[in-house]
This record gives sequence, C-alpha cells and structure tokens, in this order.
Amino acid sequence: MNPDFETLEQTMRSQRAIRFFTNDPVDDELVARLIRTATFAPSGGNRQPWRFIVIRDKGTKAALGK
Repeated sequence: MNPDFETLEQTMRSQRAIRFFTNDPVDDELVARLIRTATFAPSGGNRQPWRFIVIRDKGTKAALGK
C-alpha cells in the first residue's frame, strides 16, 4: 500500500469537526494551495464548475452570515 495514501486515509478517518477557530491570518500561498487542491474533488458529471471566493474583510463576512 502507498504510504502517502495510508497517511491520507488515517487523517480522513480521524479528523473531527472543528467548532472553534482562531483569528490568526491565513497565508495567501496556503489559500492558493488549498484552492488548487479543492479543484481535484469530484463534481457532478465531471463538469468541474469551480468558483471560489476568498473573503478576508470581517464586515463582509458578517454581512454574508446574516
């Protein structure tokens, strides 16, 4: 078995829901990497209709939350 797959499998089986977040900023490079990775997720009909919006402004986030 591929050791990378085993690591991924273990992570996916043990990941718990996250209920608390910090106010620490997330690096732009990490956000870009996460978005690139997310584009490999399955999509209905393999259409891959990806649209990502990164919102950092607290006021905008609050307005969207309402």
